[in-house]
Amino acid sequence: MTSLYAHLSSTLKSGDNYEDDAATKLNKFFTKFSEALDDAKHGLEVDSNNDEQTLGFQLDLYTKYLEAEKEMLFRRTCLLIEFEDTSKTLDKAKPQKRLAAEELKKSAEKAYEDCTDLARVEIKKFHRQRLLAMQQGMTSYAEAKIKTARDTYALLAKTLTVLKQFDMEIQ
Repeated sequence: MTSLYAHLSSTLKSGDNYEDDAATKLNKFFTKFSEALDDAKHGLEVDSNNDEQTLGFQLDLYTKYLEAEKEMLFRRTCLLIEFEDTSKTLDKAKPQKRLAAEELKKSAEKAYEDCTDLARVEIKKFHRQRLLAMQQGMTSYAEAKIKTARDTYALLAKTLTVLKQFDMEIQ
């Protein structure tokens, strides 16, 4: 969209080949209008940049944290499978190997329970922090949108006033 504004603006500025009075006034009007298009283009560029820096950043960060959570849960799942395998091995163990199998099962169970306890705490902490960060990010995003809209409105209102004054001069 910004490239279309820039193209239209440059096209309007380049139309100054005529030297009669009416064409000169029209070219001045087109020049002022092209400045308005440049202002609108600038507003869109700032808006797009703010989108990337606020909302885009928060969503990217949230995605990376979700990947880390997924990896942690995968490791926990692997520990659960290992625990289940040691339980099956214990059930099938012969009396002379039963003591070693019990030790393996206890260590696998302890590793799984430790991971589960840590995961529970980490996931609660993660979701609390991410919720706060997302709220702050959305607030920043909304504030940036409002500021950009106000700035763009001010630029366009100024240009509209100039165009209206120019229209009065032509009449």
